[in-house]
Amino acid sequence: MGKSTTKRRPKARRLEVVFDTNALYTGHESDLVREEVEGLIARHSQHDDLSVGWYVPRVVIHERRFQMLKAARKLLPSIRRLEKLLGHNLNITEEALEQRVDAAVKGSIDKLNLHVLELDVSKVEWDRLIHDSCYRRPPFEDSDKEKGFRDSLIAETFMQFVDICPSTATICRVALVTGDQAMADAVNRRCDQMANVRVLGSIEALEELVNTLVAAISEELVAKYREQAGKYFFERGNKQSLYYRLGVDEKLRLDYASVLAAIPDGADGRRDTKWLIGPPQFVKKETQKVFWATGITIEAEAYVRSPRYAEGSVPDRPSWLNLTMPYLWASSGTPSTAASRTTSWADYLSQLSGPSPAGIPNPEHDLPEEKEVLVAKGSTVFEVRWRVTVKASGKFSNPILVGIEHKSTRWEPTT
Repeated sequence: MGKSTTKRRPKARRLEVVFDTNALYTGHESDLVREEVEGLIARHSQHDDLSVGWYVPRVVIHERRFQMLKAARKLLPSIRRLEKLLGHNLNITEEALEQRVDAAVKGSIDKLNLHVLELDVSKVEWDRLIHDSCYRRPPFEDSDKEKGFRDSLIAETFMQFVDICPSTATICRVALVTGDQAMADAVNRRCDQMANVRVLGSIEALEELVNTLVAAISEELVAKYREQAGKYFFERGNKQSLYYRLGVDEKLRLDYASVLAAIPDGADGRRDTKWLIGPPQFVKKETQKVFWATGITIEAEAYVRSPRYAEGSVPDRPSWLNLTMPYLWASSGTPSTAASRTTSWADYLSQLSGPSPAGIPNPEHDLPEEKEVLVAKGSTVFEVRWRVTVKASGKFSNPILVGIEHKSTRWEPTT
């Protein structure tokens, strides 16, 4: 019997991705990982020629669990007030919160097919770690807070994982995603001779690495194109750059007017303070067409107008008003009783008759100046997708705006 001539399909290249805590952090009690990470995992788990694995050190799981429990416990006072209002015990205890947080953690791990990396403490060079701690070498920081122990455990977990992965870059890449510069410095110092290890500072950088590997284009060429693409898309004052030529600013303001007008609950208005244009991220390459994604972040402030006078009440009235009102009621014949002091500003002003006595302000002319009080800071993020044709000379031509997508709007209270 002759040998089969069917060629065996080559094994897919591997990319093993390890997340630090700050890459996953959501600030919410119900989510182990933030929405951007979930979306990235969903997009890049089924490539034909690239097998991507997603990993989280056990220390990160514990740290996220602690953060989620801390956020959950902040809800308890509101629950207690609600129970008092309802006259009913909802039986929501700290133990119940822990159970729900644990269920949320397990649910996310199963849903996203995350692999939990354990630390073999017997393989940790404790003498070196203690020495790094004493002399504040990364990931320890030279500060009064003694920060760095948990980070060092995460770094040790990552290095143990690197040791068991193939060291040939064309077969396997191992990436650590961390926004902590001290952590990045510590790992880079130990991996400076390893061609298969990458330390990435953001989810966007991870996405670009995946796209680069899928497109089978060298990281060096992507880096070269990216530098050119940055100035091609936006250069301050250069009206020939794509941002101005395609009217990206106008498209955002017109097509996303409702998004840019959105405010958090309880706010009266919004003021955009800064527009930030990020570096372009490589998306894919199709023959000579190269696709990019550029993030635009619009920082904003939300405010309330103070004093705020609601119909039927006078909240936050100025101190001089407490002296003026009895005079107003007396001059208009209205009983000056506490029960009658629930009317609107229009009613107050309509009760004025004649000039106010000397030294007593007239609310019709002396209303306190309305002020805007900052209550939240936030950001609205858009992704602009565009493409160019790369000539044989390496120059870009034929730019096309592929689309604009609203990615997120987040608010953080200032108090």
